[in-house]
Amino acid sequence: MKILIISAPRCGSTSLAKNLKDTLDYTQILYEPYLQSSLSIRTFENEYPIKLSKNSIVKTMTYQVASQYGKPKDFVSFISEWKEEFDKIILLSRKNKQEHFESWVNLVEKQKVGISVYEKWSISEIESKLKNHNIDEMKPHRDVIEELSNLLNIPITYYEELYGEDRIQSLEVITKWGLELDSNKLNELSNPKFKLKQNNDII
Repeated sequence: MKILIISAPRCGSTSLAKNLKDTLDYTQILYEPYLQSSLSIRTFENEYPIKLSKNSIVKTMTYQVASQYGKPKDFVSFISEWKEEFDKIILLSRKNKQEHFESWVNLVEKQKVGISVYEKWSISEIESKLKNHNIDEMKPHRDVIEELSNLLNIPITYYEELYGEDRIQSLEVITKWGLELDSNKLNELSNPKFKLKQNNDII
């Protein structure tokens, strides 16, 4: 099965892609194949469309568009065409705007100084930086996921439901995807004990 994960930033898409790979035992996984950023060290761009094996996982983020196709503003039409390459599409977003914002600020500030964003962190590390950013920075990303959900008739999977404390709810979310996999294994890999954000200052 060819699976496409489309996510707003900071919604657990990297973890989901990796966890799906480990659960399904797929060998082909691509992370953000059309990332265009000054922070990217990528020296080449993947072709469009990408040649995928029959069992593959691709994770992309909002407003990442193949340059052969167009610009970030063309994201919705790009996905509307690219979706034909995939058997299953999963849309990711967040419900809690404040926590989404804090995670985004952590990402931006860590990238500025070259610190890995895949390490444990706490709000105290970036609290003083919040004033330098606007919570509405994330709104276009959440909005375009909702637009795709309506256009493609695909429900949004929310971070809080997939990675939350209610593991029965998360299992129901995974089961509704209709993938042929060990739902219990994927549910365990998605347990909030693996979150990078810590709930206190003890890391």
